[in-house]
Amino acid sequence: MCRIVGILRRDDPVDQVVLTRMRDTMTHGGPDAAGLWIEGQIGLAQRRLSIIDLTERANQPFHWRQYALVYNGEIYNYQALRSELEALGYTFITQSDTEVLIVAFHEWGVDAPKRFHGMFAFAIWDKEQKQLWLCRDRVGVKPLYVYERGSLLLFASEMKALLAYPAFDRSINRAAVAEYMHYGYIPAPESIYRHVRKLLPGTIECIRDEGDSSRTTYWSARAAYEQTEERKPEELEGILQRSFQYRMIADVPVGVFLSGGIDSSLLCAVLAKHSPQPINTFTIGFHEKELDEAPYARAIADHLGTRHQELYCSATEFEAILPDYFQMYDEPFGDSSGIPTYLVSKLAQQHVKVALSADGADELFGGYTKYQYTARFIARYQKLPTWIRNSASRFLASSLPLIANDQVQRWLGVDNWRNKLLKGIQAFTARDILDFFQQASGYFSPDVAVSYQLPPLRNRDETITVKPDKQLAYLGLLDIQHYLEGDILCKVDRASMYTALESREPFLDQDLIEYALQLADSYKYQHGQGKVLLRSLLQKYMPAHLFQRPKHGFRVPIGQWLRELYAESLRALAEDKDFCQRFGLDPPFTHQRIRAFLRKNASVSEYEIWFLFALYQWDLTWNRA
Repeated sequence: MCRIVGILRRDDPVDQVVLTRMRDTMTHGGPDAAGLWIEGQIGLAQRRLSIIDLTERANQPFHWRQYALVYNGEIYNYQALRSELEALGYTFITQSDTEVLIVAFHEWGVDAPKRFHGMFAFAIWDKEQKQLWLCRDRVGVKPLYVYERGSLLLFASEMKALLAYPAFDRSINRAAVAEYMHYGYIPAPESIYRHVRKLLPGTIECIRDEGDSSRTTYWSARAAYEQTEERKPEELEGILQRSFQYRMIADVPVGVFLSGGIDSSLLCAVLAKHSPQPINTFTIGFHEKELDEAPYARAIADHLGTRHQELYCSATEFEAILPDYFQMYDEPFGDSSGIPTYLVSKLAQQHVKVALSADGADELFGGYTKYQYTARFIARYQKLPTWIRNSASRFLASSLPLIANDQVQRWLGVDNWRNKLLKGIQAFTARDILDFFQQASGYFSPDVAVSYQLPPLRNRDETITVKPDKQLAYLGLLDIQHYLEGDILCKVDRASMYTALESREPFLDQDLIEYALQLADSYKYQHGQGKVLLRSLLQKYMPAHLFQRPKHGFRVPIGQWLRELYAESLRALAEDKDFCQRFGLDPPFTHQRIRAFLRKNASVSEYEIWFLFALYQWDLTWNRA
């Protein structure tokens, strides 16, 4: 695992001082070694976190024949690929997956990534052809930002490295501001800056010395969803075991993030069964009882006999780490669960160098509540005349002070009730399943977006056919393309690498994704419960009472903490017209929303105000410092 950066100039030679400065903004993610190579107009650099083949021979930039490589990630099946390449006559001087990658690229070209099981973002410079190749893994576990302006191209694992370039253009991308304000993240290919894009997952791109480029898509989740092969439930356990075991390959200690939910419990159970030693598990807890899952995780850990560590997060920790939060998330990022993710990563890093996470299982196996509501209710909503749905939406919105309060939440026993209600009201007016899902995924209505003066959102892909028996797979596909890459994977990568911990995603092996996207809904949702197959499999490893309970989101009491700790900062934001002008937000409306939140107006989501606050603090950290 590493952090990588590069400069390609078509006019002047690369400046070593500048490239070194860019590289060393990411020392946190690669404290073990640093490398740099410049040849005329091309420069490559890397900070290394040593995981496989800890020797200096595996340091980067790695040179082989006419190629120079910098690479962030892991290829878990590198030993099998190495044997295949050795059979073709190649020899190797290291035990690293880095060398296997570069030889595989030489042998198979743009088809090489199709053979990789892993997470990766890499850049290869072909000295003979004068071509730069950039590639990103299938779902975007590893980040890769690309800046292009005139004859200059920069790339890096983190935005902060690009910002260290002296002539970096900080013009704001207003389309990205709209995405961020709706969702709390910015999905690929957009970024907060006009001239920066994220390389799309599943693509490999060639940039030629003369300036033209080409892009090849070597894998897509949509293609997996559109396959017609019928998959059987009995296949699942074998696929999971292979994927999980792949992610245990390392020359350093490995652990697991354990929340006590279905996904992480199954991951731990499978690994514990096949591990000769107790596995290391790590949990974050909260003092607010309704948010705290640490007791459940502890019970699972006791049952499996893991070496378990836990840490509790409070408003004190939140306040203490907030300056770090806006350093690690160097692009606006509004998922407040990034805070406990950072804390649990910091805890794990004291004991291991690699940690496995269960992200992706919700998307693949119908775990999110919004999937279940969308699949259950869209057909019913569409039968109602538009005027009835619009009237119901307005009525519920006007009733929010009465129904969106803590007393009603306790009476209903619904986790995160106010947020779910706000999203449900927005979704009432949806035209179809795609519109319904998009409304249910955002944090305020189209009317609020207009009042903020935000530009329209770019539409998601409307050409995908919704299969009647695979609506949950369809919704999971939409999130894999958008939410998973833009939010979940970004969150875990930045939080873990900021502590020099490698995070791995065993539910995101391509074999498992392709399997799950071909499963019928009946294997994912039955009798009011999601993740049917995962639950059934988990019962082979532990009693059901350890995990059968309503789903909990991994979240913090962000509204409470904002009001208690940052009311004055929010008032300053409300008066900052320069901030509003920079991001194209209407100043009076921004002022109105913040004041309403501080008065505990139920119609204003705490997440909306947190997104504003995080954008404001990010701007202070990276643009006004």
